[in-house]
Amino acid sequence: MINMCVSSFKGNVEDTDYAGNKIYHGKDNGWLGGSLAVGDAVLICAPRWQNNIETLENRTPLSHMNGICYEIPRVLDTFTIGKYPFLSKDEDQRTLNESHYYHHYMHGMMGMSAQYTGDTDEIMLIGAPGLRDASGGLVEFGNNVVKIASESYDLERNNDYFGYALTSGKFLGDGANYIALGGPRGNSGTGQVKIVKLVNTSYYEVKAIVNGEEPGSYFGSVLCAVDVDNTKNSDVLVVGAPFYGNLTQINIDVNNINEDEGKVYVYGFDSTSGMFKELQQLSGSNTKNSRFGSAICSPGDINNDGALDIAIGAPFEEDGKGAIYIFNGYQGKFWHRPSQIIKASSINSNLKEFGMYLSQFNMDVDDNLYNDLVIGAPGSDSVVMLKSNPTISMEVSLKTSLINPVNVIQDDDERFAIQVCFKYTGDKSSPPDVIVNYTVFIDNSMTQQGIQERILAEDGSYTVAGDKKVIKGYEIPQCSNNYTVVIQFLGPWFGVEQFPEFKQIDLVCPVTVFNLNINYTIRIEQRDYNTLDEQYQQQDGTATVLNPLDPGKWQVRDSQQQYPYPYWVIDTDYRRFAVTWTCIDLFNGSHLQYVFVLSRSRRGLPQYIRYLIHRYLQAFGVDTRNLQSNDQTTCYTAAQNTTGSGSTFQRGRPFQR
Repeated sequence: MINMCVSSFKGNVEDTDYAGNKIYHGKDNGWLGGSLAVGDAVLICAPRWQNNIETLENRTPLSHMNGICYEIPRVLDTFTIGKYPFLSKDEDQRTLNESHYYHHYMHGMMGMSAQYTGDTDEIMLIGAPGLRDASGGLVEFGNNVVKIASESYDLERNNDYFGYALTSGKFLGDGANYIALGGPRGNSGTGQVKIVKLVNTSYYEVKAIVNGEEPGSYFGSVLCAVDVDNTKNSDVLVVGAPFYGNLTQINIDVNNINEDEGKVYVYGFDSTSGMFKELQQLSGSNTKNSRFGSAICSPGDINNDGALDIAIGAPFEEDGKGAIYIFNGYQGKFWHRPSQIIKASSINSNLKEFGMYLSQFNMDVDDNLYNDLVIGAPGSDSVVMLKSNPTISMEVSLKTSLINPVNVIQDDDERFAIQVCFKYTGDKSSPPDVIVNYTVFIDNSMTQQGIQERILAEDGSYTVAGDKKVIKGYEIPQCSNNYTVVIQFLGPWFGVEQFPEFKQIDLVCPVTVFNLNINYTIRIEQRDYNTLDEQYQQQDGTATVLNPLDPGKWQVRDSQQQYPYPYWVIDTDYRRFAVTWTCIDLFNGSHLQYVFVLSRSRRGLPQYIRYLIHRYLQAFGVDTRNLQSNDQTTCYTAAQNTTGSGSTFQRGRPFQR
């Protein structure tokens, strides 16, 4: 059932405030809802509320823009609204001081910012940026005491607007609670934030100051205290500068000015230096007019990692549609890149200025143990609620068909199978099963180093992808179907043709094995079967890839040659054939050159591939009629005794080039 409530907000009439003072409401253009706070009650402020004080004295109407806040109890059956206007019996609205009117409360604009604080949220902190000639300050209501506090009067601080934003937290490492006041026009226009402590009912003591870096950036117009490590002992202060435009980093070229792109600063107490200092800076898209940092809040620990996170609004990003950024907490500050960017266009194409307001109080609307977030989009008169999804823990592993305990690819391994396996755990609010989409990048670390991948999928690609339904709580990993991968150039190759050399008349069944060393050099093992002594003999070498962009050109050193020599893989498809060439210098300027045709299989190569290889070699001046063939099909028995891993280099017979 829906009940209609009778409004308790009267019009522009005479009334009485919480202390019994007579007031006359001027609610027009009062910005009711300009700031909100939720504690034991709900505080709603109207910073442009006017007290028509001259009307009460039967004079010409003159309104003073004092500001007012209304407190509504959570228990709505006692719907008694507390009215807290910015008035004082002890001081006039303004006084004349050396021919200058000094405005105490007349234009106080109390209610531009508000927060409940204290152990039981019983104390109201309310910002009043217009207090005392707009130098600004704060008002504290609580325990039947009213404190209206600012610094001592200084004409140079007029229009600093301290109290435009405020928050409270344990900022200075001593466990005490302090108040942070933002003055976006302080420090000669760059903006300033002061960490203060109330010393009496009229003044506060400044404990720390941080300054903005760019005039007009409105540094300090948005503040948020976050207990990132969730220890209850220390908070960081997050400061928005939504009109930051990177003006200090440009030349005269006005076309390069990203005006109003916005920036956010994070400050905290450094126990090593004993200073309250900048910890990091956060940026959005760095695009013109985004106003990143217009709103900041902490929705709590939404990724369930133990650290509290923040949301930052950029309400004019994407041509005024808006976006919000989620930064996850980590080790006392935040990851420098957002974990999520939620654009208004992804929710509703009609939203405008999405991210201008973010709810400052946490509420789990759907009772799934994760706080939800309310975002204002005033340009389209809209409010959006985003619900947090439960986080899950997914343990991912890779299973292979290799039969050795450490999953090492052996020399005789030509292909093997892989499976992607998952173990899913989550809290009681997480779903019983999830569909996981996965992509496996094969030998990706080698690609990033500029080195040729060693294996590939059976279809010739360097990725395998799929999806898998994974059930929560299984102790045994749940695995995908098998994917077959084949070993590329590294590994064993069998010599099927070579330019003959007299030394190898008694050597048959040549096998060349290439493997990658830990330092990314290539170990080469050349094995041949000696028919005279009926055993394999082996020669080792080490190859270096001279240029990662040309991985087929190597320089080889071995124990039988005094100097390094070139070894080139001049053609290969990685899966079936390879053609290599090498040249060894002799004395008196002479040299020997060798060419080899290698097959991944002992069965040799199809006739059409041999034909193409011969045409290719003939273009290099090789008389392919002199190529010596090797029948590898008779080598199976002898090969059973060969093991090892490494990069091989194979030596053939000379030809003159």
